[in-house]
Amino acid sequence: MEEEDIQRRGPPQSDTPGGDCKSLCVRHQRMANGGTNLMLQKSIENLPPNEQQIVNTVWSLFSSSPSRRRLLILRGLLTIACPSQLTFLQDNLTLEMRLDPIEVLPREVSLKLFSYLDAISLGRAAQVSKSWRAIADDDVLWRTMCEQHIERKCEKCGWGLPLLGSERRRRSNKSGASSSSSSKPSATASTTTTSTLTSADLQPLTSIPQPTSTNRPSNLSTIFDSETWGTIPSPLASPNSMSVDRPSKRSKTHSPATSRSSTPAPGSPRSRSRSSSSGNALATRPWKQVYCERLAIERNWRRGKCVASVLAGHTDSITCLQVAEDLPHPQFPVLMTGSWDRSVRIWNLESGKEVGVLRGHTRGVRALQFDAVKLITGSMDSTLKIWNWRTGECMRTLRGHRDAVICLAYDKQLLVSGSADSTIRVWDFGTGEVYTLRGHTEWVNSVALWDSTKAGSGSGGCSDAGEVSQAISDPELARLSAKGKFLVSASDDMTIRVWDLYTRECVRVLSGHVAQVQSVRVIAADPTDNNSVGGTTTTSTRASFPTSILQPAVTSPATLDTSASSGPSCLSPSSFLPEQLSTLSSSASTTTSTATPIPAVIAPLNLAVDAPRPLVVSASLDNTIKVWDVEQGECQKTLFGHIEGVWDVDVDKLRIVSASHDRTLKIWDKDSGRCLHTLVGHTSAVTALTLQDQYIVSGGDDGNARVWRFS
Repeated sequence: MEEEDIQRRGPPQSDTPGGDCKSLCVRHQRMANGGTNLMLQKSIENLPPNEQQIVNTVWSLFSSSPSRRRLLILRGLLTIACPSQLTFLQDNLTLEMRLDPIEVLPREVSLKLFSYLDAISLGRAAQVSKSWRAIADDDVLWRTMCEQHIERKCEKCGWGLPLLGSERRRRSNKSGASSSSSSKPSATASTTTTSTLTSADLQPLTSIPQPTSTNRPSNLSTIFDSETWGTIPSPLASPNSMSVDRPSKRSKTHSPATSRSSTPAPGSPRSRSRSSSSGNALATRPWKQVYCERLAIERNWRRGKCVASVLAGHTDSITCLQVAEDLPHPQFPVLMTGSWDRSVRIWNLESGKEVGVLRGHTRGVRALQFDAVKLITGSMDSTLKIWNWRTGECMRTLRGHRDAVICLAYDKQLLVSGSADSTIRVWDFGTGEVYTLRGHTEWVNSVALWDSTKAGSGSGGCSDAGEVSQAISDPELARLSAKGKFLVSASDDMTIRVWDLYTRECVRVLSGHVAQVQSVRVIAADPTDNNSVGGTTTTSTRASFPTSILQPAVTSPATLDTSASSGPSCLSPSSFLPEQLSTLSSSASTTTSTATPIPAVIAPLNLAVDAPRPLVVSASLDNTIKVWDVEQGECQKTLFGHIEGVWDVDVDKLRIVSASHDRTLKIWDKDSGRCLHTLVGHTSAVTALTLQDQYIVSGGDDGNARVWRFS
């Protein structure tokens, strides 16, 4: 019997008193921490003195016995024990033989084991015990969890979380603004502008001095992109100088609003940052809290739970809008809406109050885009206006189009405008050069810039609304800065064209819609996509000779009109009068070059090194949304669901949102193309929208802007 016991349990380690434990083992440590010995002591105190002595004697003999003697005593006890006592032993031995691996294993090994759990399992593990909670709440684990999910979809679980980067920077700006003083806005306004920007919140940037007559800049690029400007004489628009606009083809047409200000995403999400204003370190937060904050918002997105609020003020249809959350000042998210009532209204999205109105256009405002310094608007009166939106002053009026300006987009160097005259004009902020891209045969409804040199940083190739940077004034350097920069345009001719702004040629024509294309957005393809969409694998043509010959040759070649740099520039610093700008568009010497027809075999795009593949999302009046691979020139997927035409679309890393004439907005999963939710609330066609991490802002023919909050 003794030999069998040795083979089953192993030989005793020693014959010294105290059994196998030379020191306090894990089990006895757990008993001590759990108060087991204290409970036994209290039980003994309830016994008579003679019985206490007997029990203590038995325990003392067993405790002082070596391992061999202990086994002999236990074997004898098992022999004389009754069934009820054996049942008691069986029930308690199962519990007593359990060991907590987290208490036994080194912390590094435990962290490695927990790293294989998902977020829900980590939350449950934290409820097991204090030792488990200490491991499950470790910052290293949750930082990795954030890197896998924030602004991307996890390859394991398929979940993605919003970045909330603009919200984080806005909090940082608030903490920094408390230590700086703000100056009052200038009371000077254009004689043709009615401004009601009297809110104390709309003060100039704290680093911008008050306009003075001696502070006139030497170049308009200083006005556009620096943080200092002087008093600019307001243009006096002459009614006689404006061309007569032809009647609109449609009663309530949409001018695609500029893509929402994309938030530059770092390589990995950061909760620890420093305020750029004060330089003081911000209070850090646990990564688990960062994850849970975003998880709550993402659950609302998935369940379609939102709270809608209405911003009423316009007297006619809203045609365009944009939101900026990361402005240095003011400290609230700013919404601007343009309307057929010829005004641009400025809203505080936190309070839902209107804080300003800009008037100056003689016909409806069809497009707008703004940043920390300037606002640029395009109108049915064939002009573009550049505003200091903080003071309500119209600084410049640009003329050049022969018909209504339908859309616009700009970055720190270039301003691009599309018109009902079927042309696209490109204005250089730094050099003053302007040239025209021709190729479309109908209204140009939407334009979007794509900079492949910045796309890899997570900015999506777009500029920040809060970013203020200087344009390049040297012509050669300005031309080189266009390398890797592309323009995507959509038109009523049912096509989407992709232009290389370095060569100034049309490099792609995307055909597939069967009605007017109203809106386009450009986004970087997910690097984890591996060029596979919907189960169909596509081969990138950037590094090898293209194999696809499915794209037909273009029958109508695109042409380019380039204004000579030696002629009077529309952005020349020598004059600020609109009459001279109008003269430029009519008398500037131009050279016309005809682009060669696009070959049947698709040539690779001149993207920057290691740049992600650009994807184009388009909305059309054929009731569909299409996702295009620009390099292949092919439609990856078509989203069906709207029962009437789609006026606008916006996209981020996780979802697509569309606005339709059927008075609804639809939220789509970007990867699968499945319609997740339908938002109903507008009483007329929804013509404009913008998508943010926590909410959607939409505008429609009912004249109201609606904010759909998922936070």
